[in-house]
Amino acid sequence: MNSGLQEIELVVVGAGPAGATATLAAHDFGLEVVLVDEQPFDAGAYRRNVPYWFGPRAAARSKHQVDLYGWIERHARLRAVLANDINMRPRTAIWGLFPSISGWSVGVFDGSTTQLWRARAIVLATGATDLHLAFPGWTLGGVCGGLGARSILETTGYLEARRLLVLGTNDIALQVAAAAQAAGVEVVGLVDVEDSITGDPDRAAALQASGVRHFSGHTIVTAHGGADVDEVSVAAVDGERVRLDASERISVDSVCVAIGRQPSLELAYLAGCALEYAAEDGGWKVAHGPAGETSQPGIYVAGDAGGTLSESAAAASGERAASAAADWLRGTQHAWRPRVGRSTNVFASRWHQLAESIASDDVLVCRCEEISRGEVLQAVRALGAQRAADPNEVKRISRAGMGVCQGRGCRPIVAGLLARQHATAFADIPLSSYRPPVRALPLAALATEEGADGPLLEPFGAANFTLPNASAT
Repeated sequence: MNSGLQEIELVVVGAGPAGATATLAAHDFGLEVVLVDEQPFDAGAYRRNVPYWFGPRAAARSKHQVDLYGWIERHARLRAVLANDINMRPRTAIWGLFPSISGWSVGVFDGSTTQLWRARAIVLATGATDLHLAFPGWTLGGVCGGLGARSILETTGYLEARRLLVLGTNDIALQVAAAAQAAGVEVVGLVDVEDSITGDPDRAAALQASGVRHFSGHTIVTAHGGADVDEVSVAAVDGERVRLDASERISVDSVCVAIGRQPSLELAYLAGCALEYAAEDGGWKVAHGPAGETSQPGIYVAGDAGGTLSESAAAASGERAASAAADWLRGTQHAWRPRVGRSTNVFASRWHQLAESIASDDVLVCRCEEISRGEVLQAVRALGAQRAADPNEVKRISRAGMGVCQGRGCRPIVAGLLARQHATAFADIPLSSYRPPVRALPLAALATEEGADGPLLEPFGAANFTLPNASAT
């Protein structure tokens, strides 16, 4: 690692619709901009389920390797980025974000080397991760997340599945179902706890016309199998009750859990940006103003990380964030006002409430560390009333959230358990902390020389990281 810090005017993190649009707009505004994105993922990222939930069977896709140039070719905005000779760093992860003199220190890892940049401004277009759901059998081979399945299908045109059941009827669920069908997978059905389709009605109608069954007003009970899924039990729901007397077994070898997504806010958390809770936007997200301005001067958010759910809205938010960043770099005063609101739901979603209503203590809630629901509740009881609502305290005792995915999967599940135990709102449970590096790195990459601002490892002190100011909305 170089002892000096590379100086960059604007770093955009994430090359989705929001980030790519922000990059192009920043270039038009005359800014020096670098676009960074983890995709297309290597095999190691698939095995670690970072950042999406690819599932234990993902390694089977190795015979369908991702082509970097093919990935760029499939995205018009990325082609435009290259056509404009803008610096783009694919297959590169940002593992940390720290305050620096006249800007922000950005930890960068390209899979082999580590660098430290200093950015005057940053646009966080970090997207979202899959919202996991704990049920018996969710750790079996063949169970994956919606964003994970969509990512594999988009980049390889292949999904290691023969008979697929999709949980959810939102746009991601429908996109996965349609892409899986196009790849030769038999999509057996769509399951949803609600009675109506929540995604694109035309795509849903086309799927149903092709023979895909719609299990409306149902939820998953159990995935059966040995190492891999071979059957799934679903049951009808009646209000907040799962009717186990009205269950059905379905022969499948794969299950896609596409029930929702949660904003990816690790870097915003490390930077101390204020957060807010909105169930309709996927949970905790980066609080921001109309132009994407956050509570931290020089940091802007765009796309899913700020709660934007459609591609067109994400692109528009990226353009606004780039414009605001350009104005700020030219001397405009930083201005940000949090919104004030209140969310009273106890669980991350109705799916989670129904799963908890029939859950036994042996159900795993943390896949990485194989921690059960009963072990989490035992930790809650051991802590006593004052500390039991703090997921960080529960994590220290039970290890739930200490695995390779760094709690991305179990974080909302554990928070829902704590909210129910304390009869409080999900938003009132503190957000479990993030620690750098937020991506897996070789230890040798962190044994570095001092940077321009002092020792690189200095920001790793736990005392420097507390929950950013959060307002429930």
